[in-house]
Amino acid sequence: MKKDMERELLNWRKREFRLRKKYWDTPCGFQGRREKRRCLEELFRAEKEYWKKKEHRLETCWEPEEEVFVGREKYLEQIAEIFRGGKGPAVLYGIGGIGKTAIARAYGFRRRDEYDAMLFLTCSGDFQMLFGDDERVPVTNLRYSQDKYGNKGRYTREKLRILAGIGEKQRLLLILDDCNMEKDRYMEQVFSLPCHILVTTRRDPKGWGGCSAVRVEELERGEWEPFVRAYWGGEPGEKEWEEFSRYWGQVGGHTLFMMLKVRSAGAGSAEPEETDTVAEKLFGAFLLKKQEKQILRELSIMPLQGIRESLYRRVSGADERALRHLEDCLLVSRRAVEEGRDYVLSLHPAIAEAAGKAFVPTPSNCRRMLRGFCEIARNAWNCTCLENQQIEPYVCAIFRAFPKPEAWLAREFDVLYAWLWIQRYFKEEKGDFPCQKRWIGTIREKWSRARSGEKTVKDHLIDREGRER
Repeated sequence: MKKDMERELLNWRKREFRLRKKYWDTPCGFQGRREKRRCLEELFRAEKEYWKKKEHRLETCWEPEEEVFVGREKYLEQIAEIFRGGKGPAVLYGIGGIGKTAIARAYGFRRRDEYDAMLFLTCSGDFQMLFGDDERVPVTNLRYSQDKYGNKGRYTREKLRILAGIGEKQRLLLILDDCNMEKDRYMEQVFSLPCHILVTTRRDPKGWGGCSAVRVEELERGEWEPFVRAYWGGEPGEKEWEEFSRYWGQVGGHTLFMMLKVRSAGAGSAEPEETDTVAEKLFGAFLLKKQEKQILRELSIMPLQGIRESLYRRVSGADERALRHLEDCLLVSRRAVEEGRDYVLSLHPAIAEAAGKAFVPTPSNCRRMLRGFCEIARNAWNCTCLENQQIEPYVCAIFRAFPKPEAWLAREFDVLYAWLWIQRYFKEEKGDFPCQKRWIGTIREKWSRARSGEKTVKDHLIDREGRER
């Protein structure tokens, strides 16, 4: 082990002082009290400087500022209760943009007097990249040196050990924002630091262990009206309230989308320009595989209430592991029905809208699911009306998403179109189904337009077969 040469020199000077004091009557001894006092003061100063070099503390800390924050008081109380009970790190988890970071920052601001220091870290990469970075986590008298530490892993372990020592001496609040990793080799060491740790994540933390999780939901009815007033800067008019109420239902109370909507309306814009950017960032924290993107693409056109998992896997052939991964990432909601015998898969309205923009569902890239529903529809004559009604919402959703037929998928669309006729949807013209009149009329008009164009669907199929040959 490498010796501490400064410590060796300090100990040598202490021994020298004792010998000179003992043998004061020799040539090497002190010649008087004044020389002895001066030597002792120099020794004390050298020892103080030595220990000052060895002392570790956070060089910079987070200074929270007051921000707009309305409602969500129950989450602040839950965080405080977790810390009072010593139940490990408090983890706020929920979909992107739902308000987790705002809650964490509000907690830091309101409880700032209870802590000696606060550290707010936005996670990008793993914990070695985060805590091994001397710019983001600066500690006095501690810098990475390849000659001294070699790899970053050894330095990260040393820094976490030093942070543990700082946490024992100070009341420290550590906020880890946007921590979306599945698992990390330093997670146990980080979560066991002797300080209050508050984590925000878009992932279900059930696989982490040793933490207390709090699910952050969308704005409630009693919260969104004060929220609108706070960002509007006053009381909106009746017309604005109607628009905000409609939008609240459209995005499912999504906090960030609501904030952008209110701000854009205040600036005179009809729709928030930043919505597209936010939608893309909802998936930016995860490395999604091709099949996982396909699942999001297909579920984005399904009804808001969702689809039975057994039915969806039957028509799409989706892999169970891909579904479980999306559920862990909080991108797909999965709730039990029929006493746990089946589940319903659904997307939050904000995620469904974002998936539609990011992955762009078309009849072509959703053809496997389309053909799966066609196989069920072909057997409609052998099923009861109640059995057929189970897929009605999904067939209607397909036509809403793809009102214009694809020529090479004409057979599949014809099957679903005939299935609507079997289900007596076209009797709406006589007044039996007034709620479907406008929608069915649109479908029939577009189909008629496609069939009476320059080329019929059959012509397109003939052309396609000719190209394939």
